[in-house]
Amino acid sequence: MLSKHFNNKYNLNSIYAIEMFSYFIAIINFIAKAIFKNNKKANKTGIKQFLYFKQL
Repeated sequence: MLSKHFNNKYNLNSIYAIEMFSYFIAIINFIAKAIFKNNKKANKTGIKQFLYFKQL
């Protein structure tokens, strides 16, 4: 019972960490693209990437 609880907690924490990392990367990419290529295409790509990370 305890090991099951520990595994669930560990899995949730690792999933949460991966999700946060994905958000972090997506936001950095989005900002970088907005700064370096200030056009609609770059922003669309950034949003697409963000939504892709959200699906993972």
